[in-house]
Amino acid sequence: MIKKSDQPWRILALLTCLLLSSCAPAPADDATTADESTTEASAGLGDEAETPEADTTAADDATASGSGILRIRVAGDLTDADPAFHPAGPDTLTVETVGEGLIAYKPGSWEWEKVLAESIEPSADGLRIAFTLRQGVQFHGGYGELTAEDVKFSYERFLDKELKSTYAGDWEALDHVEVTGTYSGAIVLKKPFAPLWTSTLPVTGGVIVSRKALADMGRDAYKTHPIGTGPYAFDRWESNQRIVMKRFADYWGAKPAWDEIHLVIIPEDSAAEVALEAGDLDFSGVDAKAAERLASKGLTTNEIKTLNYAGIFMNVTHPQLKDKRVRQAIRLATDVDGIIAAAYEGKAVRACAVIGEGQLGYWSEAPCYDRDLVGAKALLAEAKATDLRLAITVLDREDEKATAEILQADLKAIGIAATVEVVDDGGYWDLARYKERALTVFNWGTTNPDPHWQMTWFSCKQVGEYNWMQWCDPAFDAVNSKATELSDDAERAALYVEAQKLWDRDVNVVWTIHPISSYAAQAGIIAAQSPNGLALPQHFRRK
Repeated sequence: MIKKSDQPWRILALLTCLLLSSCAPAPADDATTADESTTEASAGLGDEAETPEADTTAADDATASGSGILRIRVAGDLTDADPAFHPAGPDTLTVETVGEGLIAYKPGSWEWEKVLAESIEPSADGLRIAFTLRQGVQFHGGYGELTAEDVKFSYERFLDKELKSTYAGDWEALDHVEVTGTYSGAIVLKKPFAPLWTSTLPVTGGVIVSRKALADMGRDAYKTHPIGTGPYAFDRWESNQRIVMKRFADYWGAKPAWDEIHLVIIPEDSAAEVALEAGDLDFSGVDAKAAERLASKGLTTNEIKTLNYAGIFMNVTHPQLKDKRVRQAIRLATDVDGIIAAAYEGKAVRACAVIGEGQLGYWSEAPCYDRDLVGAKALLAEAKATDLRLAITVLDREDEKATAEILQADLKAIGIAATVEVVDDGGYWDLARYKERALTVFNWGTTNPDPHWQMTWFSCKQVGEYNWMQWCDPAFDAVNSKATELSDDAERAALYVEAQKLWDRDVNVVWTIHPISSYAAQAGIIAAQSPNGLALPQHFRRK
């Protein structure tokens, strides 16, 4: 039996122009202001988030923890802080704190502003984006001045077949970057690409790296010591403890607010909550109940309905999962409502497909599958599937481990013996191990506003990389490719619904939630976050 989700919710209303390949978003001083629902969903902690040019408090003022150090909790260790890879949240956070792009989103908004670009202008057909850089911008570590050659190197390397960037899809429409002067050039596309202005240039895919630094250091060294142009330079990485960034004295923009930013690695929410109460952390994600308690103790808290998604990925090439009826049985056996209640304390929106309500491409008729043990057992019997033994791979996080344990019990109820394999960040993101996995509990926490970012990871090209289902459907790829080339929202939305129907038909994932994330900060901190909840440490301020 299936039912429609009975938990509608409002999320971010995206700016129409941001989704058009032929209409680039206007710079900050001309851009349309996000509507009221955007403001409600994306507000940071404390006062209104400020732009990078805003006045800052003197750097030697005390933080909530009593020093010029801002301490932000991350749940996992550093793995790869290269913009072409950044597999997990701590990596993304590091890249976007150390590095900058031509443009970036304003804190708390899907409205972009110029950063390293002094000017940026698309042609009428959207296939050529001319840019001029700020002059005098310096890379960290003595690697010299930013030039258009660095822009060319940074973006073209995504398409380097030897590099094998996992984020090549961000630049799939790129033909080349033309250098017209020391500080000027043009991004030349092979075809229109709507996500360029929403999910590539303003975020990690648009961060510019130093060509000289990568040549000097090599990628293996660079990925744990990135070089950028941002207000904070990478200082050191203490494995499983902290990632340290220090104020960059030669920064081109406004003086940074902090002497240092520490990304403190604390996997368990409970330990992070203790650290917040003790004043040893300034900002952290927390669970909903902890947020209520911390607010009563004077900390500032907020809650964000995200565009992120979570689910249980099924490897369709696994010997015991090749039969679609077995995968259907697992989908029917999984108690998603129980997962939401137990693992997320009821603080999550049930996901029936990858795109949530309010985002372009939302599938309003997507089926939500009720738990049906009788139906699940009948499917296994029909498939003549017996003595099934499956491993459930899960990252070492409290809510995800709880999800795996519930799934384990659900599978036992239909005669499938499952083991839970808890792994650390290094093991979880190890590409070499993906093909071996049967079931993976997955929570994607850095989704960008264009639906292309939900789809691109599950293309045929991503098999063996982020496509952990090992699922390849040329029809799915064709639909998503066509959607990136269109400028009409309604046409794009219809194609993304079609893509999600193909997903549902082939039964390769059990969708669980769109997270509602809670955060807490010390009372003296004005936190800055993206509308999706990602911390923006370089924009944090003091009250």
